[in-house]
Amino acid sequence: MQTNTFRQSNEKDASKCVNIKVSRDVALLLKTYCVINNRQMSDFTTEVLKEKLSEFNERLKRLREAR
Repeated sequence: MQTNTFRQSNEKDASKCVNIKVSRDVALLLKTYCVINNRQMSDFTTEVLKEKLSEFNERLKRLREAR
């Protein structure tokens, strides 16, 4: 499988970045979505990553409370 790497960087702090490897099909879908919806790919990936991190933190919190 061919993979594409997206580099998501914070313009204010270049030391913080995220590399995401996805299939070519996923990369094309992401690019198409951003073009159709007039979104910057970096804004979209930042938003999705924040949402997923929030979900992860909630699950982690519930697991800790269950102990």
